[in-house]
Amino acid sequence: MRQWRSTLFYSQEMRWNAHAVIAARTKDDAMGGRSWAAFQFDSERVCRAFMLWANSTLGMMVHWTRGSRTDAGHSTGRVGAITKMPCPRLSDLPSDQLDFAVRRYQELERKELLDACQAHADPGRHEIDDAVCRMFGWPDSIAGVIKRLRYRWCREPSVHGGHKEALDLLQR
Repeated sequence: MRQWRSTLFYSQEMRWNAHAVIAARTKDDAMGGRSWAAFQFDSERVCRAFMLWANSTLGMMVHWTRGSRTDAGHSTGRVGAITKMPCPRLSDLPSDQLDFAVRRYQELERKELLDACQAHADPGRHEIDDAVCRMFGWPDSIAGVIKRLRYRWCREPSVHGGHKEALDLLQR
């Protein structure tokens, strides 16, 4: 059992209208559980790049498209399904881009985030999205595309689930 301990956990029961992150870290090793699957990476740098990716708007949207949506604002995924979700090959990133991901992760890891359904209005999420764009070496013009995607995704009823504050923010 101890071989499955980790400091990286991925949500199997994401509540877009109540949770801010889909991937989280702990200070000490712990076991996963019903709601949080323990993940392991061979490289700490790749792990931190994954944390940025998973908690970015694009990473959350991938999960949302693959998770089952039985209730508004809620998405579940079994461990087997989670391991088959598309994810960029972060270990193939050049060393300087992984170094950048590590630095940005360290700068952003304690930032307070709004619930995922409020990503369009969350300055912290915007910083994560910008970090992911730079981590992949994408042109600055991609930021506008991601901004539009964030807004449209947050308008999706299966994301906001009728969350009053999220709906209010969409009207601004």
